[in-house]
Amino acid sequence: MTLSRAIRLLIAVVVVAMIALYVRDFDWAAIGDYARHASIPLLAVATLGNLPLIWMKALRLRTLVTGSLSTPRLMRIYVASYAADNLLMSQAGIGVRVALLARDGVALAAAVTTQVVEKVLEGIGLAVIALPLLGWDDLDGPLRTTLKICLGLGAGGAVALAGLALVRGARSENRIVKRVAEVAAVLRRPGPTAQVMAFTLAAWAVEYAMIVASLAAVGLELDPLLPLAVLVAVNLAALIPGLPANIGPFEMACVVVLGAAGVSQSHALGFAILYHVLHTLPVTVAGLAAPIRQRST
Repeated sequence: MTLSRAIRLLIAVVVVAMIALYVRDFDWAAIGDYARHASIPLLAVATLGNLPLIWMKALRLRTLVTGSLSTPRLMRIYVASYAADNLLMSQAGIGVRVALLARDGVALAAAVTTQVVEKVLEGIGLAVIALPLLGWDDLDGPLRTTLKICLGLGAGGAVALAGLALVRGARSENRIVKRVAEVAAVLRRPGPTAQVMAFTLAAWAVEYAMIVASLAAVGLELDPLLPLAVLVAVNLAALIPGLPANIGPFEMACVVVLGAAGVSQSHALGFAILYHVLHTLPVTVAGLAAPIRQRST
């Protein structure tokens, strides 16, 4: 067993142990009741949000790879990569996207660095839409610290990306920096920059709407800023590589944020499970049902 696999296995074991300790005293009968009585129409609306979400991400990626692949094909690549995330391990989909992009004619270095640029853009977008939380009086303690971390990462990513695209990156002797700068070079022009940021912010807005619909489905119609806090928390939790679909950290992040707003643990976990399922199951099924064949030339 390689060192990296041993580390991943250790992380998975620790996560499972923490989950077992965390949920052992939960009222599972109450959790089941919240799930059974959830609004099916609202859950359906939230589930349908996956389609525009993936479409927006595909449009952004098409801009970054300068339109060499069609949007429908990039959408299929995304669902295939999400299936890998959800069936293998969290973050496995990045490698799948790189492999599929390279197979479809995108230079391997560009395929890799495009994923780096995408992650930076997503961090910037998340930081932008999370700004209203700074004025939310109910956000205190660890949650406010978490928000500040998110905003700091977003600001740092924006500065780094701008520097790579506009100033020194393209002339750097460091191979990694130079490759990222080559992908980021498309952002030197106002048009593509506006496009990728619009697609990024629109994708985050769709995810926010999915959370709002899911909360309402289980009878939680709370402060409109609370879904933003949930969105920030679950995405920061996703940075931890671990179990498939990030099972565990995702639910714990939801419970912590909603608990700070006065929601019971059982009600919060009922929401978290339903939201996680509707966010992962459809794309996993789509990724398995639509195998990606090599593009004909």
